[in-house]
Amino acid sequence: MKLIVDIKNYTPFTYSPFLDRDEEVETPNNPTYTVGQVVAVKREEGDGKEELAVVLGCIDEIGGELRLDLCGMTCIDKIRPAVKSDLKNPNVVCVEKLLKECQGFKVNYNWNTYELTIEEPKK
Repeated sequence: MKLIVDIKNYTPFTYSPFLDRDEEVETPNNPTYTVGQVVAVKREEGDGKEELAVVLGCIDEIGGELRLDLCGMTCIDKIRPAVKSDLKNPNVVCVEKLLKECQGFKVNYNWNTYELTIEEPKK
């Protein structure tokens, strides 16, 4: 099951969702990644930990790249879909707002004031 979040909390910009060699295209059937999906990024530096990031768009499976909030345009070979168990894995790093949103909290980030609000999930 894909972890999906609201990208408005991770970028104030709008990106083309899907590309084919830098040209905008319609959403393909059964895409590997989707806008708002949480992925784990394999970091080259450090002690081999992974970091969770959000797919913002520019998904180009032919060109092998997509745009993430964490590190901009990223090679698809360096990521994998995140899973729920990543949220508790000490070898996977995650910023608070992404962790909380994945846990069901209502998250809102205001890009004008830089204010982050996190509300308890409704029961």
